[in-house]
Amino acid sequence: MKKVKYFFGLVLTVVFLSTGVLYSQNTMISRKEKRNLEHLRKKKNNKLDRSLSREYYTQLLQKKYFVFTADFAMNDEGYTFVTDPEINFLSVIGKKLTFQFGRNGRIGLNGVGGVTLRGQVVDYKFSPGTKKRGMIVTSDAQLNGPIMPPRFVLYVSDDGTAQLNLTLGNGETISYSGRVYSPQNSGIYQGTSLF
Repeated sequence: MKKVKYFFGLVLTVVFLSTGVLYSQNTMISRKEKRNLEHLRKKKNNKLDRSLSREYYTQLLQKKYFVFTADFAMNDEGYTFVTDPEINFLSVIGKKLTFQFGRNGRIGLNGVGGVTLRGQVVDYKFSPGTKKRGMIVTSDAQLNGPIMPPRFVLYVSDDGTAQLNLTLGNGETISYSGRVYSPQNSGIYQGTSLF
C-alpha cells in the first residue's frame, strides 16, 4: 500500500511539473524583431527627451531668462565667420538686454575685441511655433547710448540650437547660429560697455 501511495504521489508530481513546462510559451525573438523593438524603444525615448527639452527652452524664452551664444556669423553677402561663443552672445534677463560681439586676439573698447551694448527689450513677443518650425522670439531693443535701435528675431529648435537674425538701424542684417542656454550655464565672458 505504501508503494502505491509513493508511486501515485510521484506520478502526480511529474504530471504537475511537466504540464507547466509543456504548456509554457518559450518563444525566441529573432534579430530583426529585437532590432525593431529596440528602434521603437529609442524612438519613444527620443520623443520624450525632445518633449522635455522643448518644455525647458519654452520656459527660458517665456520668462525672458536666456543667453544665445553664437558659433557662426553670416553677413548680407553670405560670408560666414566662425565666432567664439564665450564672447559673442545675446543675453536677455527680464527686461535687461546685452549684445556682445567680438573677435579673439584683439583688444577693443569693451576689453574682449569688439563691442558690448546694453539696453532693454521692447515689444518682446514669444511664439511657441510648431514642432517642425520651432519657437520664435521677436523683439526690438532700446540700447543705452546714441545707437539706432536694432531688432532681433531668434528661432529656437527643440534641442536648443538657434539662429539669431539681427537687423541693425541702417537696415543691414547679420545672422548668427548657435545655442540657447540658461544664464548660469552659458559660460560667457561679458566685457565692459561704453554706455
